[in-house]
Amino acid sequence: MATATSMPEFFTNTISTLITDSDMGLGTIIGSLMFNTLGVAALGALVVKKPVQLDWWPIARDCVIYSFNTIVLIILAWGGYVSFTESCIMMGFLIFYYLLTFNNNKFMPAIRVFVEDKMNCCISKRYDFTEPPENSAKARLPLKKDHLGGDGLFVINLPDNTSSTVNLTHSKSYTSDESDDVPPQPQPQKLFSLPHGETAFRKFWWAFIFPIKFTLTFVIPNPAHHRRLYPLSFVMCIIAIGLNAYMIVWMLTAFGVAVNVPEIIMGLTFLAAGSTMPEAVSSCISLRNGENGIGVSNSLGANSLAILLSLGVPWFIKNCMNYGKTDGSAMIQIAAQGIEFNIIILLLCTLSLFLVLSFSGYRLTKRAGIALIGVYLVFIVLQILIEMNVFFPKQC
Repeated sequence: MATATSMPEFFTNTISTLITDSDMGLGTIIGSLMFNTLGVAALGALVVKKPVQLDWWPIARDCVIYSFNTIVLIILAWGGYVSFTESCIMMGFLIFYYLLTFNNNKFMPAIRVFVEDKMNCCISKRYDFTEPPENSAKARLPLKKDHLGGDGLFVINLPDNTSSTVNLTHSKSYTSDESDDVPPQPQPQKLFSLPHGETAFRKFWWAFIFPIKFTLTFVIPNPAHHRRLYPLSFVMCIIAIGLNAYMIVWMLTAFGVAVNVPEIIMGLTFLAAGSTMPEAVSSCISLRNGENGIGVSNSLGANSLAILLSLGVPWFIKNCMNYGKTDGSAMIQIAAQGIEFNIIILLLCTLSLFLVLSFSGYRLTKRAGIALIGVYLVFIVLQILIEMNVFFPKQC
C-alpha cells in the first residue's frame, strides 16, 4: 500500500527531473515527508472516535528505517550535486528496503522478545494464553479478572501441542448467512443518475466530479465488475496518475511564476498537500476499520519509498542519460536553498512523532493529534523561511 500511495510523488519528481528540470519535485517530496510523518498521524488521531492503541513495533521499525534513509539523503545531497554513483547507492538501498520489508516476520519475534522481556519497555496489552517465561516482563503484569457480560463469541487460541477443554457460558448463535464471509457483489451505479433528495452541496459535488467519473468510466475498467481486467486497470491507473501529475506540475509552475513564488515553495505547500492525500485517506480509513498497525505504518513506509523510489529512481535515470558527459551536466544539481537543513528538519519530525507517541503510551488521542499538528506547523514555517533566505542566506 505504501508503494501505491507513493506514486503521485514519484511521477511529480520524475516530471520535474526529466522534463521541466526544476526543484518542484524535491520540494513536493520534502513537504510530503513532513506531512506523512506528523500530519497523517495527527489526522488519524482527530478522526477516530475513541483513542486507538498502536503496536510499537511497526512504528519503531519504520521510524528507524526512515531515519536511516534520511541520513543517507543528507550525506548524498550535502554538496548540492547527485552523481551516478550516489544514485546507484540509493537504488541499492531501495532493493534492500523491499527485502527487509518482505522478511519482516522472520526477525520481528526475536526483536519483540528482546525489547519487551529483556529491556522491559514498550510492553503492550496482548491476549496470550501461553505461560510467559518466569521473571519476564509479561509475567509481572498485574492480572485483572473481569466478568463476561452480554452475548458474544469468545475465541481462545491454544498452542498446537496443547490439549484442553473449555466450557463457555456465553456464546452467540448465528445462522449460515452470518458466517458467510463472502462479500456481496457490488451493484453497478448508473453514471448519469442524478441525485434526488440530497443537499445542495451533494448536488454540487456530483456535478463537480462528473467529468472525472465520466472519463475514468470509459478509460479504466472497474475491477469490481471486470475482475479479469484488473492488470489493465492497474496499468491505466498508473498512467492516469502520471498524466494528472504532469498537469498539476505544469499549472503550479505557471502560477508560481505569475505570483513570483519559488517552485520549491509551491512544492512544499500546495503540491505536497495534494500528493499526500492518498496516504492521509488510506490511513484514516485503516484506523477507522481497526487496522491500527497499517494506519500509521503506511505513512512512514511511504516516507522511505519517497526517498528511495520517488527521488532515487528519477535521479538514477537522469544520471544514466547523462553518463559519460565530461561537463557539469553529468551530475544532477540541487538548486534549493538550505536543502541540507531542510532534510535535517525531517529527522526532527521523525523524532517528534516518536516522542509524542511514546509519551501517550503509543495511543492516538485527541491531545496527541493536536500536539502533532502544532509541531507540523512550526516545522513547515521554518522550512519556508529557509527557502526564502530568512535563515542561512545564500552567499554571493
